[in-house]
Amino acid sequence: RFEARLADFGLARLINPFNTHVTTDLVGTLGYIPPEYVQASVATYKGDIYSFGVVLLELLTGKRPMDICRPKGCRNLVEWIGGMIEEKRESEVFDPFIKDGGDEREMVRVLEIAWGCLNENPKLRPSIEELSSWLETL
Repeated sequence: RFEARLADFGLARLINPFNTHVTTDLVGTLGYIPPEYVQASVATYKGDIYSFGVVLLELLTGKRPMDICRPKGCRNLVEWIGGMIEEKRESEVFDPFIKDGGDEREMVRVLEIAWGCLNENPKLRPSIEELSSWLETL
């Protein structure tokens, strides 16, 4: 049985276990960074939930989180999706490659899960346990 694993070591580096000081500079990739991280430079696991929501949007739409080549108002994936949800146009956001062969109800459910991960208020984002449970029901 195959089980998917999601990992990113793009910012990982080896550290000396005998160092008495560790740099804790906050870094990240534009588009995946949660709002609270930008405002207060505070990293939490709820920020990881936000970033995972962005990854889900990428999978559903086939679009990058930030793209200056897209028209104004569509450059930020999260903002664009928010506008489409507000206008009740969710069915238009899905990548045609998955939409043609996929179950639209499941795609909408994944979109709902992703949108919950992207809540502006970190306290209202799901826990990793809730997120895992929701994804297992698909």
